[in-house]
Amino acid sequence: MDRHHKSPTTLRVARDEEPVTEPELAWSEPTQPERNANANRRDATCDGAYAVALVCLERQMNLVAVARAEDLTGADWYVAPAGKGTTEAGAPNLDDPDLMRLEVGGHDDRPSLPHELKIKVHQLQAGKSSIPGIAVVVGFKKAQLVIRTNVLPG
Repeated sequence: MDRHHKSPTTLRVARDEEPVTEPELAWSEPTQPERNANANRRDATCDGAYAVALVCLERQMNLVAVARAEDLTGADWYVAPAGKGTTEAGAPNLDDPDLMRLEVGGHDDRPSLPHELKIKVHQLQAGKSSIPGIAVVVGFKKAQLVIRTNVLPG
């Protein structure tokens, strides 16, 4: 977000067919060592999209990150309501109906975030998993987030 906006900024969040919300997003200005650690723009964009998506899902849907998803699941993360989605040992409980897959995309300036969202939905549907999912695309320059919930395996 810091590449395009000053903190705090309003983030436009479009989720399914619900009315658009505009929560405020605030962050600390990165230090030079933090900028150095994130000098790879592609990785920084990906990691930033994870952070923005996860904080929005926590605030808007009360979902928290449980774990990174395995390869070929079509997702980046597993999320669930706080206190759910894990075994007693803390591992992701793939049999817990509260557990969901989360696929995230982040872009500085793509012309169509809805088109990017369709790509992420397709990726979730094609993944080797029977767990429902959520697709999120973060548009940093537009300060916009689009979310599709209840994506069922293909």
